[in-house]
Amino acid sequence: MVFVDKRAYLTRPPNDGDIVVAHHPNVDVEIIKRVEFVDAGVYLRSDNHAESNAQDSRSFGMVGLENVWGRATSVVE
Repeated sequence: MVFVDKRAYLTRPPNDGDIVVAHHPNVDVEIIKRVEFVDAGVYLRSDNHAESNAQDSRSFGMVGLENVWGRATSVVE
């Protein structure tokens, strides 16, 4: 279970290093990735680069800010 702050980006964009929940631009699924940088969109990278099968911005490019819907705050297993 992942807790998400949906209000985190209502007044400001994500910061580099934030872990966010975003809508995948090509598939109808939500993804959890780390923000590498922000520049008119968000470049997302997997923390586990080798196992992610490039399902991050390396394969689908920048994600629009409108597709980032929250900051992951904690995980409960």
